[in-house]
Order: sequence, then C-alpha cells, then structure tokens
Amino acid sequence: MAVDYISTLNAGSGLNTTQIIDALVDAERAPRASIIEQEITENQVSISAYGQIMSSLQSLQTSMDALSGENGIALASSSTAITATANDKSVIQSGSYDMEVSSLATFQTLVFDKFDSRDTSIGSGSLQIDFGTWDDATSTFTTDDTRTVNITIPSDASSLDDIAAAINASSAGLSATVIDAGNDTFTIAIKGDTGAENSFIITATDDSGDAGLSELDFSDYNPDTPSQTASNAEFTIDGASVTRNSNTVTDLIDGVTLEFVTTTSSAVSITATEDNDSAFALLSSFVDSMNNSASLLNQLTANGASDGEVGPLFGDNSTQLVKTRLRNFTTTEMVAPDGENFYLANFGLQTNRDGSVELDRTKFDNFFDTNPRYFGAIFTNAAYPDNRNVTARISGQDYTAGTYSLSAITDTSGQLVSAAPSRDITSEDLTVAAGQESFNISVDGATAVKAVIANGDYKTQAEIAAAMQTAIRTATGEDNVTVSVEDGRYVVESTSTGATSSIAITALDGALNDWLGFDDATTSAGTSAGVTIDDVAATAFGTAYIMNSGPAKGLVFNVENQPQTSDITLTRGLGSMVSSYITSISSTQGILSTKISNLNEINAERQAEIVSLDERMESLRERYTSQYSAMESMVSSLKKTGDYLTSFMESWRAGLQK
Repeated sequence: MAVDYISTLNAGSGLNTTQIIDALVDAERAPRASIIEQEITENQVSISAYGQIMSSLQSLQTSMDALSGENGIALASSSTAITATANDKSVIQSGSYDMEVSSLATFQTLVFDKFDSRDTSIGSGSLQIDFGTWDDATSTFTTDDTRTVNITIPSDASSLDDIAAAINASSAGLSATVIDAGNDTFTIAIKGDTGAENSFIITATDDSGDAGLSELDFSDYNPDTPSQTASNAEFTIDGASVTRNSNTVTDLIDGVTLEFVTTTSSAVSITATEDNDSAFALLSSFVDSMNNSASLLNQLTANGASDGEVGPLFGDNSTQLVKTRLRNFTTTEMVAPDGENFYLANFGLQTNRDGSVELDRTKFDNFFDTNPRYFGAIFTNAAYPDNRNVTARISGQDYTAGTYSLSAITDTSGQLVSAAPSRDITSEDLTVAAGQESFNISVDGATAVKAVIANGDYKTQAEIAAAMQTAIRTATGEDNVTVSVEDGRYVVESTSTGATSSIAITALDGALNDWLGFDDATTSAGTSAGVTIDDVAATAFGTAYIMNSGPAKGLVFNVENQPQTSDITLTRGLGSMVSSYITSISSTQGILSTKISNLNEINAERQAEIVSLDERMESLRERYTSQYSAMESMVSSLKKTGDYLTSFMESWRAGLQK
C-alpha cells in the first residue's frame, strides 16, 4: 500500500487518502469481479463434471470393445496335440468333432555345406527356383509351370551372406540362413513353406568362367545334399480323410483355427459348446459397466430431492440427453441371425426403481437354452447368409440391421414359352397349308416381321420346332433365335442376352395356335448380369462385392456358382452401438467435447474481462490518486495561508497592546 506522506507530515487534510482510494476502487471492482469469478468457478466445476463423464464413458467403451464378438460359445480340445481358437466367433456353431492327425505338414529344406567363408564371393550367375512336387518313390520332380522365380547373383554381391539375402528378398517365399558350422566351415540352409506342392528345385547357372554358384544346384535329386522333403498334413475329421498343406487350418470348422502340434495316437475331440455360465458372465459385465456410467450421470444431474445435494450438471440438457440415450440402449430392439427381433429383456434384463438394471438368471437360462445364437447378436456385428454359396461380412457402422435379399444373376436371354397345345401332334399330323402357315415375330424389340412355316405334313413337335426356327431366321435374315421343345411346350429363345433380349409373337394364321399354344404363352425378358442387395447394385471389389450405399452399406460378400439368391441377415451388436455412440459424443465435434470447449472459451473470455476490469480499476485508482493529491495540495496551501493569517493577527494584537 502506498504511503500518504502529506497526511503523515500533517501537512494536508489529515485523511488517509490511500485507504480511501483503495476502498473506493474495491467498491467499484468487487461486485463486477464477483459475478465474473463466480461464473468462471461454476464453469470450471461443469468442465470437471464433463471430464468425469467422458472418463466414465471411455471406460464403458473399453468394456464394450472387449466384449465385441463374444457369443457365449466355449471352444475346447481334449488334447494339446490339436489346439482350437476362434477366428470369427459370429459364425461358430455348437458341435463336436473327432479328429486324428497321422502326419504333420513339413517344409522342404536344402542344406549346402563345407563353404570356408561367409563373406567371400563364391561365384556370380543366377538361381532359378521352380516349385512343384516330389515323387518320393522315384525321386522325380513335377514342375508347376506357373511358379518360377529367377534370382540374379552379381559378382559384387556373391558371398554366402549376399546369396542368402538375395533369396530372402525375392518373391520366392523361401528362407535362407547362413550357419557357422564350426571348424572354419559355413553352411547355407534354404527352407520353403509347408505342403507337398511347395517343394522346390534350384537350378544354378554360373557366369562364364565362374563355377562356384553351381555348388547350390539342386535341379535333380542329390542324395549327397542333406534335405528334408515337404509334405502335407494328413488327418481325419469324423472319419473323413483330409489333407492340408499347413499345420494351421482355418477352413475346416467355421470360425475356428486349428493348429496341429503333434500327431495323435487316438481321437482328439474338438467341441464348441453353448456355455450358459460364460454367456451370463459376459452379459453381467455389460450390465455392470452400464450401471457404473448411469450412476455417475445420476449423481452429476441430481436435483437434490433425496439428500439435498444438487449435482453440478442439474438441468443440463446435453447431459440429460446422454443419460437418456444410454438408458435406451438397454431397451433397444436387436436383430438375431435368423432375422427375428429380440430385446435384452428376453435374456432377463430388468430395470430397478432407481434406474439401474440387473439380470434375472432364471429368465436368462430359459431364453439362452432355446435361443443360444441370439446371444451372439448382442455383441457381434455380423452377416448371416442362408445360402452356402454366399459368404459375407459387415464393415463399418453405416448399415441398418435386418434381413436383405441378394440377387446374383448372369446374362440371360429373352424367351417365349408356349402353353400346352390343344391339339396333340402324337394323335394327328399337322398339315401346314396356305392360310395357316404364318405368324408375326419381334426379336429383341425389333419391328415385327412375318414368319412363314413351310407347307407340308409335320409328325412331331421337333419337326415343327425346326420348321419354326427356319421360318423365323429366314424372315429376320439372322440366326437370332432358337426353337426347342421342353415338356411338350415350344420355347422360342433369342440368341442375344441382356435386358434388351426379348421375343414377341402375334397374329397367328388360322388354327395354327391350336398346334402351337402361343396365344397363352409366357414371355420373359432377358436380364443383364448383376448383383444387387434389395435392388441396390453392389460394386465389384476384386473377386468380392461391396455395398457402397443403401441400408446395407458396408456389406462385403462373395458369391460362388452364380446365379444365386440368398437372404442375408445383418446384426448390429449392442456393444458396438454403445461404443459408436460414445465415440460420436466424445469426438472433437461431439456434444461433450463441444460443451467443454465452449466453457473453456467462455472462461477465457471471462478471464480477459477480469484483466480488462483490473486495467480500468487501475485507471480509476490513478484518477482518484490525482484528485486526492490535488485536494491535499489545496488543503496544505490553505493551511499555510491560515498559519500566515494567524501569525499576522497575533503580531497585530501584540502591537495594539504596546
């Protein structure tokens, strides 16, 4: 605090002007600053509360992500000789499989030894790697002409280490390792992949005048070269003999990866069982996580009616929206793999009076026992085709759960199929004569032309069909139709394909229709090849198809043996819904992040207002100080004048008394 020297010296008014100025400035600042600082404090409390919500929701999201793909099915193997792990829980079906492994898949190894250095050139040239299969009985090799790799070994990179590096860097897929064998000798071991068809030979070609690289030649079987042959894994599953080129098998049991560790001496049982206890524990974990987040939200939005403690976010619409949305997740309708709808309530979820949820174990077991596949839909985003020729998966979150119709068609031709003729050619001949031999035909939408069947007697439908085909081709001038007989009906088909392919026949002469049945014929236009989901075109993506738009957006599928049709049911796991929602509200543009950002901006503005207020108060203090200083100077001057007058009067009175 500044010292009021004028007052201290009793030269002015005697008032403590510094204290007076401080009081005046404080009186001016305090009410304004109090309002601003209170708002900052309240905003900071809200920011902290929003931070608590985001932290809680992130923990909830972690829990949801951990549950993703869980379906309540437990995998087990009765022996360590075969391990079974899930690679796609959404497609695993309960079942048991007996397996025996008679031999493991092995890889071919060639060992070239007795080199005296690993970093000295052994010779330049090229190595040609050919893949195929060995016949162990005859030691002959059958080459797969589609799998040949050439590796160039230059003179400046032709040491054993260089050659190993070149092999490893090539597209051959071989592994080469240089080994210090001791006694100043080095060995190079070259290894391929498992499986009989991954056997290989090496043809070494030396550069002119250089003979060292030929030491690595194994173009013919050489018993002097240490080697191990490649072979397939051989095993049985439920008595059926199977071979695979790897000891890791992913295409035998849907959703399961099998690993053959050793051969077996007896059957090993691989089981996939619907485990009530495991499933109940998983759903209980979901319930606990939801309750934890709901409890925090209730605390932060409390109205104080129960304990008088009002939550910092009481009345906040955004928080109330989050609270309501999370609660609604527990009553969300879901789609099961069979396309039926279900709710968590079917699995025994019930809401308590305080808003928390809990599971009824009895109801859970009853529903799980009869609908075990429904459980997987709670935590799994998956696609379930009802056609074995179709495989599918769903990617992303931009789809709507439900059942969709797949149509995969090839190019087809337009055709006309007659009704059964009313007159039977097997009972009487058809005599075609003037006035009953022609009809009009339009092929592929072209203008109709008159086709005239050659006059004569026809004893079979095949004869009539041939005559009709000749008549049509003559009339149109093109080989644009075929006419055949199927089940006693005439089939007239365009030779073109696609949506413009069509057949139309009209204006038959006389009684010709009685023999041909065209008046009541069925026509069908051709179709163009295409794949659609609920009439929305799919986009070819390599050998697969993908939906880039529509309610099935993100569906990726393969169709074998086209044409095919299939219903595909898409499920959306509740855990995925919750996780996706949390991501959206916690993102930079989400409502929670936006709230925190807005409050931080407001507080920054209020802090600036405090700075501005202090600057104004400092100016006010300077003005008051100036004013009071002027006053003190005036008072001091008046005091001096008073002292002078007092002295003058005292002198005057003294003079009068003489």
